[in-house]
Order: sequence, then C-alpha cells, then structure tokens
Amino acid sequence: MLCGLTSVSEEISKSDIEYLVDRIFETLTTDPLEGCAYTVQTTDGDGNERRERYDPYFDNERAWSLVSINGVAPSAEQLDAYEPAKGPRHPAAISFDFIDDTTIEFVEQTPQELKLSFELSSELQFENEHSIENTMLIDPISAQINEIRRQSTETFKVGKFAKVFEFETIHKFEFEEETQSVVLVMSSVRLKARTGELVVDQFIQRNISEFDCSTVRAEVPETHQEGSQTDRDQFFLEPRSPKLDP
Repeated sequence: MLCGLTSVSEEISKSDIEYLVDRIFETLTTDPLEGCAYTVQTTDGDGNERRERYDPYFDNERAWSLVSINGVAPSAEQLDAYEPAKGPRHPAAISFDFIDDTTIEFVEQTPQELKLSFELSSELQFENEHSIENTMLIDPISAQINEIRRQSTETFKVGKFAKVFEFETIHKFEFEEETQSVVLVMSSVRLKARTGELVVDQFIQRNISEFDCSTVRAEVPETHQEGSQTDRDQFFLEPRSPKLDP
C-alpha cells in the first residue's frame, strides 16, 4: 500500500510519489511464463482486421497461425501466403528500462489512477525528443503501470526532409492470472507524416487476449525468442505495423 494511501481521492504527498516511483519497477515479474499461448487481433485505420494465434506447443513456423481475416476464416490461398511477424516479443516479457526513473514527475490525479510524466533514457532520445510528451498512468495502490503513452505536442522534422504532423504510441497493461504477471494487452501507433510527395497516414492497433499456459514448454520456439535490450525498448517506442492485406 502506498504509505497508507487507500484511494486517489486522498491528498498525495511528495513522499507518497517518491515511494510510488521506487515501487513501479518492482511490480514486474522477474520470471514470467513467456511460453504461454495467446491471440493477437490487429486492426488498421480502414477497419481491416486480422486474428492470429501463438501456441508454443508447436515448433518454429507452426507456432503462429492465422485465425481469421475480417471475421472470416482464411482461404487456402491466404493461409499459403501467411507470414507471421518475425520474432515478436511475448506480451509477458515486460521491460521498462527505456524510462529514466530519475525524471518521473507527478502530473495529475484521475478518478482511479495517477498520471506521471517521464523522459526516455538518454541513449534512446532523438534530436526532436522535446516535441514528444511521455506519460504513464499508475495504479496508486499496487504501483502497477496501466498505460504508457508517447504523443507529439507539435509538428517536427526527422532528418532534412521528413515532417511529422502527428505521432502517438499507446501501450496498455493488465495483470494476467494465467501468466501470473503483468502483460501487454493493447498497443497502438498513429503516424501522420510527409516527405516529398509521399504522405503517410497510418493507424495500427493490436489487442492481445486469450492467454493459455496449459501448453507451456520448457523451451520457447525460435519464432518467439527474445531480442537484445535495444529490441525490447524499441517495441515500446515504435511498434511495428504489419500489413493486413488478405
């Protein structure tokens, strides 16, 4: 419990915030069950939807399967053309090492959560990092991070020619009974940018659910091996956007 704080309706002292920050990174399970099965539903800005299932019971390429496209079972041609994402992080493999915990500050209270701001670790910041606002929503009792959001506050340039008009990534987390750990349950990225005649207006959202650890294996298939720490951080900073073409 947060220094006797039982609800966000009570006044939050500086010592409460300092204690909360100390506990934030302690809420993560050090050895989560990363071999559990789960389902990913990916939706783009046009409403196209794809459902995929990861099951560690199967080896290598068979660990991922295409369940449906726009709510319809895939055809033989779609199954033949299906290519799962290359080595995605397991949603139970959570790391917040990209956050500089010395920069966390209190922003405001919401009915059920605390809103805090933060900065990225210095090695991950880019030249226009001042154009991005980083916030997180925290459960004041458990100190669990419920949401991390990176959102542009102004138009900014990337390199000499690319101009970004809107950039936002959101990641939401919940405690999952099946894995007995905090897991990623939603990630989204929105990007509006232009470079020369190329205009990008993209939105991708992934919802992760239906965890099942009954088929967990001692070894995780190669299609789901963990990458370097840089890869783990990049997962949160710039979620990949797979094509949803049938």
